[in-house]
Amino acid sequence: MKRKKGPSKEHRKDPIIQMGLLMDPNGIPMAFHTFSGNESEKTTMLPAIQRVKKDYEIGRIIVVADRGLNTSDNTSVLSGTNASDEKNNDGYVYGRSIRGANAEFKKWALEPDGYVTAMEKNKDGEAIPFKHKSRLYAKEITKKIRMGRAGSR
Repeated sequence: MKRKKGPSKEHRKDPIIQMGLLMDPNGIPMAFHTFSGNESEKTTMLPAIQRVKKDYEIGRIIVVADRGLNTSDNTSVLSGTNASDEKNNDGYVYGRSIRGANAEFKKWALEPDGYVTAMEKNKDGEAIPFKHKSRLYAKEITKKIRMGRAGSR
């Protein structure tokens, strides 16, 4: 049974089930995986990605996630050469809170310079403007060494 007590962003006490969703570049769902509520999404993401890449013969995946998956191990594997395949590196886009960020990031995010206004159409064809800003930023990561049964990984 996958319905188990685990971490809840809403701080609920009820048992939960977690789900990961894979979509194609057009936003069409391709696959999903469910996980026990007491499993950490930080450790289940990479094995699920490798399984989907193999099952669907996908060469490259871009992960779009909240900051909960922004661990050094996940970032290292997604941005580096992946030992499990010889294809292109994967990629990631992680959201980040401004509220808990350092002063330098807050200044950059809140500074109006650099924002680009774009238009998207809603389902009725009406143009909806939105602003966005992005940057490439070097992040120092420390990857944990995990030892398997044979003493390697």
